[in-house]
Amino acid sequence: TKIVAVREGRSETIVLMRRDDYGQLLEHRLVTNGFSMTASDMRAMRYMNLYAWWPRIFVPEQKPALLISYGLGNTAAALVETQGLERIDVVDISREILELADVVFADPEDNPLNDPRVHVYIEDGRHFLQVTDRRYDVITGEPPPPKYAGVVNLYTREYFQLVHDRLT
Repeated sequence: TKIVAVREGRSETIVLMRRDDYGQLLEHRLVTNGFSMTASDMRAMRYMNLYAWWPRIFVPEQKPALLISYGLGNTAAALVETQGLERIDVVDISREILELADVVFADPEDNPLNDPRVHVYIEDGRHFLQVTDRRYDVITGEPPPPKYAGVVNLYTREYFQLVHDRLT
């Protein structure tokens, strides 16, 4: 594993790591303030993709989607691959994490943030839900585990009520 990028944000130090095997990418890992937040290994990608695909079972004709917390872009990439979505809003509090998408997705065509349906908002996810008047067919997220400071606010009853209130 080697460090491929370091960013100093307003409230975090972000380290992007890459692990190769015989010159082939195995995974990226996002470390924030010394804690591993997410990875792009097969196991992680499988469950993060489900954050985009599982709602299709219940609402097959989705049009607008909202992703709160970008991480490494696994869920965003799955949303971009989803047929029929007309708009995908991505909200993350860290501009620096979003900027790392160009490192994680070396080919610009693979970068989900480059899809014309994607609209990015640098903002706290709870605040975004409180002030937007948009409604969504699917709202999903890739938040870090709740044991980290501030993240617990994305696991409260009030947060899920905000999500519910923005669903069509």
